[in-house]
Amino acid sequence: MVELLEGSSSASRGGRTVRELLEIPNDGGFTVFALLLTDGYTQDRLVADELRKRYELEYDLIAGPGKHTLTGAIIMLSNYQGLMGISNVRYLLSLSPKLSFIDGLGSSLLAIAVSGPLQNASSDQRRADIIRLLLRHYPEYKRLSEHGPGKLGAVHTAAYYGNTTALRIFNGHVQAMQPLRKLPYNEVQEGQTMLDGLVRSFANLLRIQKPGGNLYQSPESSDQEVTDSYYLHSDLDMNRNQIAHWYKILREDGALHKSELGGTMRWGRMLPVKLMPKSELLEFMERATTNFGLDPWKFDEEPVLLQSDGSDDTDEERAAFSANFQQKPWLATHTEIYTAFELRWIQNYFCLSGRELHFSGLRLLKEQKKYILKHTEWNGLYEIRGGEFPFESTEYEIVLSKHQERVSWTRPGRRWTRVEEETLRQSVGDEWLRIFGERWDAWESLVRRYNVPILCSPRRPPQ
Repeated sequence: MVELLEGSSSASRGGRTVRELLEIPNDGGFTVFALLLTDGYTQDRLVADELRKRYELEYDLIAGPGKHTLTGAIIMLSNYQGLMGISNVRYLLSLSPKLSFIDGLGSSLLAIAVSGPLQNASSDQRRADIIRLLLRHYPEYKRLSEHGPGKLGAVHTAAYYGNTTALRIFNGHVQAMQPLRKLPYNEVQEGQTMLDGLVRSFANLLRIQKPGGNLYQSPESSDQEVTDSYYLHSDLDMNRNQIAHWYKILREDGALHKSELGGTMRWGRMLPVKLMPKSELLEFMERATTNFGLDPWKFDEEPVLLQSDGSDDTDEERAAFSANFQQKPWLATHTEIYTAFELRWIQNYFCLSGRELHFSGLRLLKEQKKYILKHTEWNGLYEIRGGEFPFESTEYEIVLSKHQERVSWTRPGRRWTRVEEETLRQSVGDEWLRIFGERWDAWESLVRRYNVPILCSPRRPPQ
């Protein structure tokens, strides 16, 4: 057919070159080159390669707008249907220039390789072979979490689907390539850490055991019908045990749920940014961290916006706000800026923390109280053995997905007694008051005197 095209006139080809004709996709978005790989055999790949070289055909094409690249599509076919082995992926990866790592949907090749529910041992092995092959061509650490908008990176995708084989390969890869680094388990992607994904995968495995199929929710929140036949050869009990095992491994390595990343505030103060400038606070935290032998201090560079919609206000509060608004309408859009200083317990250590807080001028006092209450409460995701607060113990236990699957783990640090923690709080508070106490007392006196929010941030022109 190619020889026939080459021997025909330009007019009979509609003015198109042979290359242009070969690049025309079918209804599914696949060109001749792509179909020779997805639908053909080994000899067809040889033909595809000859055509690619002769006509400089595109080999990393997007199969239609917003779809997988050809390599991503082949990986999908291998994962879900086992229709092809690793040879075509190996062939495409051998070409130069290098394949795009992110496809038209925003998924990375590694994430595609680990996604989807596990089916059987053969499927698991195919995925493992492809993952190792991809890691040889894309060995950089950043590839494990790289992703496009609205998608998860490879390690988060593996956690979400409970692909413990992939987690084991990724962990071994990091240890071999960069021994001082760990999996990016505390990176938040699409509102979840790796631990959050593992818990979801555990819940999904419990749901799929119900007779007659069920809804399996993907990371993109589109429901897909998953019947028991998909898992006919999969040992679900073993999968659950492996997920629980990896939850324990990641926990003991320092992994957290998203809700735990900020830790728990044990002592803190906030002042208008003019009274506690960031530069002064950073200098103080550096000195205090050294003096008290704490872990490195943290400062959240992204301001925390706290804007209540007023839905939880009482009638009396709404009336007061309405009166204030009528007298000072600019209050509705005014933002009051504070700097916060806090002593926090985060997973395994105490550290000093700072951040910039933006409050609504209309509900300043109410929002401040809500912030303090939220950040001083222990959210109790797990049980603490031998203590009321996490720092009082090193032994913890969690029940996954509200079922009787208990996972226990031990954190590496030491126990802190309540007396030690109270002494640290007192010492940190005294040191802070030594530097900022005079300003704090003056500000508190002013607030008590007028018993109303004191606004000192500059008014901004209306947008």
